[in-house]
Amino acid sequence: NLDLSNIPLVNSFDIPLATDVEVVIKLANNGVVLGDNLFKGLTLDITNLDSVVKLGDNVFQGVTFRDTELSLVYLEECGETVFADTNITSVITTALGESMFSNCEDLTGIVLADVITQLPTSVFTGCTSLVSLDLNNINIVGESAFADCTALNLDLSNTNIIEIYDGAFKNCTSLEGDLVLPDTCT
Repeated sequence: NLDLSNIPLVNSFDIPLATDVEVVIKLANNGVVLGDNLFKGLTLDITNLDSVVKLGDNVFQGVTFRDTELSLVYLEECGETVFADTNITSVITTALGESMFSNCEDLTGIVLADVITQLPTSVFTGCTSLVSLDLNNINIVGESAFADCTALNLDLSNTNIIEIYDGAFKNCTSLEGDLVLPDTCT
């Protein structure tokens, strides 16, 4: 067990964490900042991710989570590939980063806070179980945002999307018929 509840800024550990054991981590109640590569590749039982305001690059990349439903309701800033290649199934978040959930093959549920207006590059690339999500507040869909999301089936006709970048829906084989875009999209 690793109790970090009195430490708001965690950048690294002075002790090596073995990747073949489960690590139980308790975080502080608010304002937590987790640095780059901190838990990469571990098996984690982590509590209180709601207290996290900033996540560094790759902080949870390749992690096996014991609880696969995450809530990041105070997240303000995040780096790249934060949750890439993990087993998470659902998430509520107030911020996104490039490739944040790439290759999360079990991800089926996403709730994006109203403050999120753009989807970064490759944010959901390879999320093969993702069927749909609410894009009503999204203005910009970044490059490869949904690439290889083979189960994805969206209706974009009633959204506020104004820009869609290259490859945003590349290899989304479940998208059927004509893709109807809103009049605002260029």
